[in-house]
Amino acid sequence: MLLGLYLVLSFGEYTFRFGQTSRTIIFWGFIAALFIVSYLWIVKPLLKLWRLRKSIDENQAALIIGTHFKDIEDRLLNLLQLEQSLPTLASSSLAMASIEQKTKELRPIPFHQAINIRVSNKKWFRLAAIPIILIGCTLIFQSSIITDGTKRIVAFNQDFPIPAPFKFILENKSLHFFSGDKALLKLKTEGKVMPNEAYAKLNGQKLKMKKDSFGHFSFEIEQLKKPLLLQFEAAGFTSKKYSIQIKNLPRLLKYSIRLNYPKYTGIKNEKVANAGELNIPEGTRIVWDISAKDAERIIINNASIKPDAKGIVQFSQRVKASKSFSVRLQNKLGYGRDSTRLSINAIPDYAPNIQVETIEDSSSLLQYFFLGNAGDDYQVNRINFLYRFSKTNDIRKKNLGTVSFPIKVAPAHEVAFTHGINLGDIGVLPGEEISFFLEAWDNNGIRGSQVTRTPAQILRRKTAVEVRKDAEENANLIKNSMAGAIKKANALKKKSQNIDNQLNKSKSLKWQQQQKLEDFLKDQEKLNESLEKIKKNNEKLQEQNKDFMQPENELLERQKNLNKALNELKNPELDKLLKEIEKLLEQNASKEQIQKKMQELQKQNQELSKNMDALREQFKQLQMERMLEDQIQQLDKLTKEQIKLKESTTKQNKQTEKLGTEQNKIKEKLEELKKELKKVNELNKDLEKPMDLDMGKQEGDEAGDAMDKAEKELDNGKKKKANKEQQNALDKLKEMSDKLRASLQKAREAQMVEDYKSTRELLDNLIHASKEQESIFTELNAMKEYGPRFVMLNTQQMKIREKCALLEDSLLALAKRQPMVSTFISREMNRINTHMDDALDHLKERNLRAAGVEEQYVMTGINNLAVMLMESMQNMQAKMNKGKKKGKGKGKGKGKGDGKGKGKNGGKGNGKLSEGQKKLGEMMQRIQQGDGKKGNKGTKGKGQKSGGQSGSGASGSGSLNSSKSGSRLMNKEYAQMALMQEALRRKIAAMKKQLLNEGRVNEARNLQRAEDLMEINEKKLVNKTIDKKSLIRQKEIQTRLLEHEKAQRSQKQDDKRQSEVPPQTIRKIPKELEKKVQERKNQKELLRKISPQMGDYYKQKTDLYLQQIR
Repeated sequence: MLLGLYLVLSFGEYTFRFGQTSRTIIFWGFIAALFIVSYLWIVKPLLKLWRLRKSIDENQAALIIGTHFKDIEDRLLNLLQLEQSLPTLASSSLAMASIEQKTKELRPIPFHQAINIRVSNKKWFRLAAIPIILIGCTLIFQSSIITDGTKRIVAFNQDFPIPAPFKFILENKSLHFFSGDKALLKLKTEGKVMPNEAYAKLNGQKLKMKKDSFGHFSFEIEQLKKPLLLQFEAAGFTSKKYSIQIKNLPRLLKYSIRLNYPKYTGIKNEKVANAGELNIPEGTRIVWDISAKDAERIIINNASIKPDAKGIVQFSQRVKASKSFSVRLQNKLGYGRDSTRLSINAIPDYAPNIQVETIEDSSSLLQYFFLGNAGDDYQVNRINFLYRFSKTNDIRKKNLGTVSFPIKVAPAHEVAFTHGINLGDIGVLPGEEISFFLEAWDNNGIRGSQVTRTPAQILRRKTAVEVRKDAEENANLIKNSMAGAIKKANALKKKSQNIDNQLNKSKSLKWQQQQKLEDFLKDQEKLNESLEKIKKNNEKLQEQNKDFMQPENELLERQKNLNKALNELKNPELDKLLKEIEKLLEQNASKEQIQKKMQELQKQNQELSKNMDALREQFKQLQMERMLEDQIQQLDKLTKEQIKLKESTTKQNKQTEKLGTEQNKIKEKLEELKKELKKVNELNKDLEKPMDLDMGKQEGDEAGDAMDKAEKELDNGKKKKANKEQQNALDKLKEMSDKLRASLQKAREAQMVEDYKSTRELLDNLIHASKEQESIFTELNAMKEYGPRFVMLNTQQMKIREKCALLEDSLLALAKRQPMVSTFISREMNRINTHMDDALDHLKERNLRAAGVEEQYVMTGINNLAVMLMESMQNMQAKMNKGKKKGKGKGKGKGKGDGKGKGKNGGKGNGKLSEGQKKLGEMMQRIQQGDGKKGNKGTKGKGQKSGGQSGSGASGSGSLNSSKSGSRLMNKEYAQMALMQEALRRKIAAMKKQLLNEGRVNEARNLQRAEDLMEINEKKLVNKTIDKKSLIRQKEIQTRLLEHEKAQRSQKQDDKRQSEVPPQTIRKIPKELEKKVQERKNQKELLRKISPQMGDYYKQKTDLYLQQIR
């Protein structure tokens, strides 16, 4: 059966050429059948034969024997069963006897004949003969049927293509390629029949080959990555299968570099992958992490490293200079083809850079500030200021060497710093120079800290002569600037009038008018800038004067008042008004709104022009007196030099030639002083009211003649005669000094007397005008309806307006000589004129109540001026009394009259504010309680005296008069209280402004609350409505004033303590310079934010540029 199956399968394979899968099934199926048959028919019987496996039992054998022998049938089986049942039978002997009998009967029968092997196997041999014969015939006549079929079945896993009429010849000597290589497959065909096309099957994918020539084909595989199964096909025939094998060269899978930067750089360590070029700081440690496949060695430059089992290698090195790295992979097949190169640019740590700008303090001759930037690649550690005396006659200073001052900065990549130094604090005398530079240190942790120094610069302290010349030029500049400011203010006034006229003619605001308004506002801003420059130049002038002279107390007080007036020139109301106009223009407001604000601005400019005119005249007079005072001091110094020279001549220990030379120098100084006195005389003549001064020309000429004679005598060697002439010159110098000093004092006293008389007259006129205004106000307030008397009152109001205009001219003339009252006069007159004009307008409109309110404000303003003039007279009286004491020799110029400042904006009047408020509170309480008996009593007494009777008629008449007079006096008391409250409120406002400038915010906030409460009470007094709340507010005001005075006393004690502390070398940087520093910082930050994308080299250059921006 197996041979037949074999024959059938071989013939089937030969005929039908089964596929590989079918042949696999046939092969393994035949093997399975072979095992099954062998087991059933060979193995199993053998096992039974060898009794290795259970055979048939006795019963089965008895059946077989019974079947074979007909005579026996089932007797043998019964015998066996009987024997097996013996143990259960009752009579076993009978059973045994039966068994022995039957055994004897069956013994002659040959049981082995029951199984005949030959007879049973004959049929199987006959069946087996057929396939054996067929196989034998096939092998003899067509063996290929058996052999080829068997061969293909046995080699079931191979492909046996149908033989083609041509041969497939692979021309490649080897099908082993390196991974990633190109593979060119070449095929050649030979035979009687040649195909026109050929295909290559790669892992079953059929691809057409290129026909190179007849019978020659090729196919190129771009990149081999894995083994392939190759088979060719042409004309329906296929070749045998080939295997394309891959040989692996070492391959770089990935690599990364860890950059461990030096700690001092502050750069965080990082990891980069597959880099080709790196820019890193010198001293950086690089750590390679390389992952490779099929590599036995990894070569980095000259270092050969064996990878671990996972193909990973680590390699580290500290980079101190620029270099390149190459990475190659190697195994037994050769070097890998994907080696890499890395170029490392080691960036050195450059020295820091530093730039400094030197700025001279505009308010101090000796103060200098340094604005600078310093930057480094990583960090600037410290900055120092160093100086040495480069020009001095002091040997100790020359030997002092270089002095270093550390500048406090926080270490950073880039720092902006400011530093200040005062030449006087470090001991630089006039004419001496210091050479200075600044240095910046970095934090280089590789080579040590590096330093960069700025170029050395020179700072020189000017001599007194140079400073005096600069002061004179600065004074002229201030005068010219003031004149220019006055012209600008007048021009703006005219311009605003023209704009106002144009607005009156037009129905709405046109574009051209809006442009003119904008131009006007720009011109106004320029005027404000001019005022600020004048203020700064004046501060600088004071510092210049302090450097070469010591002004007397009177000049200092006048300078202080002038400074205060200059500070008050820039009125906050003016700035507020400008902002309001700008806002109205932005909002396209109506013409009427803008016109109203422009009219207010016009009045402000008019007030500014008057103030500037008065201050300019004050400045001219102050400058003249200051120059004269300076020349008197210089004359005193010259006198001392003459005394020393005379003593040297008397001692006769010097050569006459040297004495003559010294005498000539003193003579030259005298001539220079006489020239300066001529300038002083010219300045005096330039004043509107020149002072009557004697410049001591005669004494100066006589002193010069005496010096000439003394010099000649010294040249001739006659010291005694020269000494006599020197004494004459000395006497004349003293006479000249005394005359100049006396002349100046006399002129001041004369001017003071004249001002006192003018002030007295003005005060009388103001009081008279106040009474007239009060009379109109009282009568108008009592009037209930329009009548003939109303026209007369209107006429009287216009006359008062004319009187006030005349008074204004006189007041402004006084203001030019009294800086303490100048700004107050112009500001108060401006308010009076405004309220006066409004009152007249309301009278024309017959608006009695509104006119009364405006007249009350006029009366308050006039009273304010009167009070101010009274205080000014008191100050002038005190100064005149002081002058008389000096004339009698009872004072040394340190009297208490100086500097008390009892003017409207005076200095030490602050201590009496609480007392004034207390007095006002008592008056308010008396009025609130109805205490008006004082006025009634006086009127009644007057009536009794004139009438001489005490009857009812007289009493009735007195009562009527008393009622009218009492009402008038009551109104007067309300007006006086409103006046007092307003005056106190203005003082509080001035004090608050000063506190804010000094940075004392909490105290200023306390005064602000008091000012608000005062304003509320002031309105109540104007409206004649005093209630309990008014008295409560009054007590709170007084409490706050007392708290302020207590704080003032504490501040004075602190100032006294602080005055004992020696001056510090480093001073606070002015706000203007701090603002400048912040602007630079903002500009640099903006440039950093908008920087474009660029390479490392250009980034480095950009950073350097940004650090150098000043």
